[in-house]
Amino acid sequence: MDVWSVLSLVSQTATRFWSVVEANVGPWPIAFAIVAIVLALGLLLVALLPKRISHKSPFEDLQAPFGPLEQLVVPQEQPLVAAAPRNWMAKAASEPRAPEVPGSKRDIIARMEAVRGSRVIAVIHRDNMERKHLDVVDLEDALTAIRKVPKNKPLDVIIHSPGGHIRAGQQIARAIKAHPAKTTVFVPYYALGSATFIAYAADQIVMSPHAALSPFDPYVSKGTASSILNGITDKPISKIEDETIICADISRKLLNEARRVSCELMDDGDDYAGVCRIADELVSGKWSSDRAITPTDAKEVGLKVSSEMPPEVYQLIRSCRRSRGRDASVATSEVERSRFGAATLRGEKAESSPVGIYDDVRQFHFERSSAAKAFPEPKQKLTWLAQSGTYVPEGMADRAKGIIKQIEQQRGSRVICIIHGRNMEREAFNFEDLEDTLGALVSSDPTKPLDIILHTQGGSSFTGRQIARAVKSHRARKTVFVPYYAMSAGTRISLAADQIVMGPHATLGPIDTQLYGWPAPSILRLLEVKPADAISDEFLILAEEARKIIIEGRATACDLLQGTYSNDGSCAIADEMMSGKWTHGFGITAEIAQNLGLNVSTDLPDLFFDLIRCFRHGEGEEPSVICGER
Repeated sequence: MDVWSVLSLVSQTATRFWSVVEANVGPWPIAFAIVAIVLALGLLLVALLPKRISHKSPFEDLQAPFGPLEQLVVPQEQPLVAAAPRNWMAKAASEPRAPEVPGSKRDIIARMEAVRGSRVIAVIHRDNMERKHLDVVDLEDALTAIRKVPKNKPLDVIIHSPGGHIRAGQQIARAIKAHPAKTTVFVPYYALGSATFIAYAADQIVMSPHAALSPFDPYVSKGTASSILNGITDKPISKIEDETIICADISRKLLNEARRVSCELMDDGDDYAGVCRIADELVSGKWSSDRAITPTDAKEVGLKVSSEMPPEVYQLIRSCRRSRGRDASVATSEVERSRFGAATLRGEKAESSPVGIYDDVRQFHFERSSAAKAFPEPKQKLTWLAQSGTYVPEGMADRAKGIIKQIEQQRGSRVICIIHGRNMEREAFNFEDLEDTLGALVSSDPTKPLDIILHTQGGSSFTGRQIARAVKSHRARKTVFVPYYAMSAGTRISLAADQIVMGPHATLGPIDTQLYGWPAPSILRLLEVKPADAISDEFLILAEEARKIIIEGRATACDLLQGTYSNDGSCAIADEMMSGKWTHGFGITAEIAQNLGLNVSTDLPDLFFDLIRCFRHGEGEEPSVICGER
């Protein structure tokens, strides 16, 4: 029976029913009920009608070339790095481009396991994960995953973390060390602080060319452990505050424990004294806790480091940036989402003792001018840019793509944009910027010129230095473009380029690191004008941190400038820019930069200004500066 026969039968039944009701009840009370019933039946049949005609979605043909729509449009994060896909020039502008979709996290891990014949466990921390730092929930998840690995199966651990809970890092590392088969730890971008213990536990460490480990120097209430111990050395004990003495005792114990655990993790049964010398180097406190231990540094210290990074590792890290929800921090091929609650380091830290628990001093190592601000969630839809690993608002993306493509075609280069501002995901350099920029550099042709467009107030000094080192290592010509400003960490990155091209009114800035809001050179100046027994414990400790970070920053700046400028000239430029003669927010114009000896041009095409402006007023807010039409 077809649809129209059903409707005819319903109509005849309703007519007979009406006659009976009219004779016994009257017409009007029931009329409305009958009409409502007929309308409801009609709507139900109409709703079912498309399914009888066709089971094919009208959007199926539109969706097929791009993959699932949720992989293209996500109403969440905004971008921090926008990089042009390398094959844009080979494709017509109107041709639809499918994003790189390597599969779900489980699929990527399964592929890696199949290729390597291993069991893979990943510990990944970032903004859209359940946890941003290593904590005890990660500990439970990781130990559960390790316990399920067959004893004869090689174990591959991917670590992507800024550190966190000390015991969690050490306990996970001990479990990896105890695994009887071969163990390998992969560090695609960074494993810092307590996460470094996980690397020490492996038979082999695999680091990408731009990846970094770090020294272990935990934060203990008043400062890093080594800075507390060294900072109060010249102060009479009677002048030292009680709390500082307690912190010093905790610091001494933490460092001794870290050395002992590091020796235990590195011991391969051949040379215990030798590995303990390596541990002493990594936990000595002679380096700033903000130092990046590159693969070259790690090999020189004595760690067993390789650079053979499987492509699945990069794919896995990138895939975690596309998730719509909050992902678990520990992933395996069996489980993608954690069964446990989303406890965060921030909340847990507030409930626990402030001393000796976490190694998160890096959260304080931010430039004063670039403190993060909280803005409401963006209202517009976001588009995933596959090769750059970021989300970009749809309208902004279309305009930016065209401009980036035009720049690349005109200059024959690979373009990477790092833009911070009101409509972007972040206001300053952080670990997500580091990951995105390093990812874009890894995917770039090393023989093609590199153009980096900077628009930033600065941010984490650690992040700025590591990005700058990666830019410096690019073999082809490197040019940094600064339409408006690239301050602090942005200036550090500029120093890695062969040439800096600035807008006529653009500025760079000094590169003196700010510690807890205080300029490092000014902190050291305090020691010159005041005796130690008259200075507070806090500033003595801070001065020790400032001393180490200035040494690290100067060495990095000299390395960045070397090759482009003379050896003597490069360090002279570095000394001038980090000497503390200027305030941290002082604008270094193109003329001042040229007088310092930097290779600066002001021949900046309009396209670069237009690119920055693509990302302004994306949410419909009214601008504060209003002008007439040109």
